[in-house]
Amino acid sequence: DNIPSFGHSKEYKKRRAKRAARKEEKAAIARLKAIGNGSNGRGGGDLIDIVATMRQYATSDEVQLLGATELYERSKSKSEGKLIGRSGAIATILDSMKYHRKSADLHLACCKLIRNLASCTDHNCKVLVKYCAFSLLCDTMEGHQEEIGIQSRGCAALASLSDESTRTDETLFDKVRVLGCIVGAVSAFPEQEETLRAAYSALKAYGYKPMKVLSAWQDPSARCKLISSSG
Repeated sequence: DNIPSFGHSKEYKKRRAKRAARKEEKAAIARLKAIGNGSNGRGGGDLIDIVATMRQYATSDEVQLLGATELYERSKSKSEGKLIGRSGAIATILDSMKYHRKSADLHLACCKLIRNLASCTDHNCKVLVKYCAFSLLCDTMEGHQEEIGIQSRGCAALASLSDESTRTDETLFDKVRVLGCIVGAVSAFPEQEETLRAAYSALKAYGYKPMKVLSAWQDPSARCKLISSSG
């Protein structure tokens, strides 16, 4: 009686495959949690496992958040940040941002991670820009305007990539959009010291005087003059 009829066998196989996939995903989540808890130590093998798991379960919000959070914790060490950059993880991190746009927690972790990675080495900066970090950070800040953490950390991440902005072309770096996102953070949280500090630091990193940018931004002609100037 428990054997499905031929007419229902395809649906039965789909359900069974779905259950098996979910079981494997749960095992992957448990493995990432174990790595995060330090039960396996923190070695290069774990780094490879984190990145491979994020790639294998690219559609899983939970896997992506756990993976990005663990990479962020590791990126606090400059030597670990270098290893992350050399492991091929940067493309995986940015893909995670691209395909999980609604997850504020994930995007916050990625903003913090990008800032740390960009601060480690020029190599990391180059790879981040190559894989469209500027546009993805702008997408994140525009898509989560109500999240103070994302606005602050997004500004910090953009600031960390400022040197690379002078060495790339307009297809990878849209100055107007980047400055607009930084100004947008101030507009969204005008009384929050953390956000203001991050935004002002970001504007200075791009060679602009913060108050000059903020006062000129609402006037289209003044904005054009500002953008065309060196700061």
